[in-house]
Amino acid sequence: MTDNQTSGKNLISNERLVVLGFICVGLVLAFLPEGCGRSSVEKATLKNVTAIETTEQFDAKILGEEGLKVVDFYAVWCGPCKILAPILDDLAGEYKGKVAFYKLDAEKLRDLSARYQVRAYPTVIMFDASGQLEKVEGLRSRSVYKDKIQQYITAHTRPAGK
Repeated sequence: MTDNQTSGKNLISNERLVVLGFICVGLVLAFLPEGCGRSSVEKATLKNVTAIETTEQFDAKILGEEGLKVVDFYAVWCGPCKILAPILDDLAGEYKGKVAFYKLDAEKLRDLSARYQVRAYPTVIMFDASGQLEKVEGLRSRSVYKDKIQQYITAHTRPAGK
């Protein structure tokens, strides 16, 4: 066997070890209890997004009140959810007074996840008093969320005097 063949085998073997190492680290981090350096969407400082803690609170705030609402169905362990949280918080600040933004832990409120057929995290659903308007599954760019929100604001804004 030549040196090139030997080094090629070691390279493949080393690559596999690196991948295996990343997988192991990911699994360890996923199962660390809160307070052990594990970050979460729940602990993120969100100034403009309100947390929904119960199904009753959801029904009262989301279905019982007028206006456009954006609800982030997330999971604590979900990396893309952690990326989305500050994006939605920023949009919530931008649309303050026009759109209400909420978040809920989809794994804690499984009945709501089942009701709205949430099968991927994050899932963002837009509501008005009549119910669900649109669902966006998976992480998208800020502009996608902004465009969809703007679309519903424009559709529900009546010209003055009409």
